Amino acid sequence: WDPWADPAEAEEEYVITPLADQPETGQYDAVILAVPHREFLAMGPDRIRELGTPGAVLFDVKSVFEP
Repeated sequence: WDPWADPAEAEEEYVITPLADQPETGQYDAVILAVPHREFLAMGPDRIRELGTPGAVLFDVKSVFEP
């Protein structure tokens, strides 16, 4: 999910289909934070971690949050 991404461009450039809405919690084995959009910063690391299953990995590509 990326609220700033253009779905058509993402499909054409990266061959992926972004989620249209914010994902539900507890569904993913890994969560990748690749861009520091204000929506993600407002969520904070704990809320972002909640998107994953227990023990899920959080990849903070841009080192937005403290480890």
